[in-house]
Parts: sequence; structure tokens; C-alpha cells
Amino acid sequence: MKQQKSLKGLTIVSLILLTLVFQVSAESTIPSIGVIANATVDEGDDVYLDCPITNKTAASKVQWFRVLPGYLHISNDGSLVTKNTEKYGVRATTTTSVKQQELNTVTLIIKHASNADVGRYRCRVLISQVSYPRWPSKDAFVSIAAPPMILSVSNTKMVSAVGEDVTLTCRGYGAPEPTITWYKGDAGTNIMGHGEVLHLENLRAGDGGEYRCEVDNGVPPKAMETYHITIEQEPMCSAPQLHVMQAKNIFQPALMTCHVTENKENIP
Repeated sequence: MKQQKSLKGLTIVSLILLTLVFQVSAESTIPSIGVIANATVDEGDDVYLDCPITNKTAASKVQWFRVLPGYLHISNDGSLVTKNTEKYGVRATTTTSVKQQELNTVTLIIKHASNADVGRYRCRVLISQVSYPRWPSKDAFVSIAAPPMILSVSNTKMVSAVGEDVTLTCRGYGAPEPTITWYKGDAGTNIMGHGEVLHLENLRAGDGGEYRCEVDNGVPPKAMETYHITIEQEPMCSAPQLHVMQAKNIFQPALMTCHVTENKENIP
């Protein structure tokens, strides 16, 4: 009787050890996903999203989904799940790297892209021996190329005093995401900064003038906005002649001149 219990205990321990070994073996070869690039295309062009996989096994399955807006399961490995074959396609290829490592790439094809296809897409590797939270996944965003636009600006005409601070704001939008550059003057050569906000601190008289926000994402035309800053100072007085000579008892008028300079730099 004791021998039977001992054998039963050994069997249970053996099963536990085999399970642990199987799990460790499975998790040591968990597939990994390489870089998936976002895609920005002209309207009507096809989109190709590559999902490169290393360590892919027969027990794993590469899936593509559209996750935003809405949710759609598109493909498993090299086969479409969705019936919308006019919009989607998928292909699976296998290559060998220089290090003799096998690379499996599953490419999602979005045909004749339009604004309705803009959104977030996800590549996920389903692994039967591994719990769901550990399934690798990566997202890519698809957008349609659009020239930049300026969404909002701060006051484009402002008056400030010497020593004060001024903040200029210029928010842009476009696909791909645009860069924002600030220039002083209309020649476009004096770069003042980059980004949505330009801070001008401790203003001096020479800081007045014209500033330009330029929004560019490589899709013409660029978007531009011009700002005008006027710097005010207290007026200055000067006399061209500090002494006026006059003969005694002549009773002739004496002319004394005072020039007043407004000291205001303003480019309308």
C-alpha cells in the first residue's frame, strides 16, 4: 500500500516537473515583434504594414487587427479573416538574416486608402502555450497625407514695453505631423526657435518688428502666420543748443529748441 502511494506521489511530481519544463521551454522561445513603422500615404495609394517576427513557432499565429476606430479582426498568418477582400490583403514571407536567424514577416495591405482607413492597426502574436497578457503586440498608425494647417494662434498684433516678456503661440496640424519654425523678419533666414510656443523675454527696443510662424510637413503648401510686436518706451528729449546767448538790453527774441523722440518701434 505504501509502495502504491509512493509511486502515485512520484507520478504527480513528475507531471508537475514536466509541466514546468514545458512552460519554461515555451516561454524561452516566445516570438518577438520588430519595428512596425507608421504609414502616411496619398489618398488612393495602397498601404503596406510589415510585422516582422523572430522565434515564430508552429504553436504561434500572427494576427492583424484594426483597433481604432472600431475593432476588426483582419487576418491570421497569411490568410484573411475578414470578407472584405476589396479593401484588405495579407501576405506572409520568410527570410534568413545574416546571422542565420529566420525572420517571418506578415504584411497587411490596405488597398486604395482613404480617410475612412485612417486609424490604429495592431499586429499580435497568439501563442497557445502562453497566457494572453504575454502575447506580443505592436501598433501602427495609418494616415492620409494632408498639407499643414494652423489650428490656433495667439494675438497677432501686440504692444509691449521694454523689459517685459511676450509669448507667441502657433498650433499646427497635418499628416505627417508638421514641424513649426519661428523667424524674425520677412526674409525667413533669422531662425528664432522651434515648436508651438515662442518666448521673448526682457524685451529690448530692437526686439520689435515682424515675426513669422511657419508650419511644414513636406506636403505643400506650407502654412504661415505673421505677428507684429510694437515696443514702447518713455519719450526722450534733446536740445540741439544748450546755451542761447543774448546781448543785454537789446530786447530781441531768443529761440530755444527741444526735440522730443517718441522711441517707439512699430512695424504695422
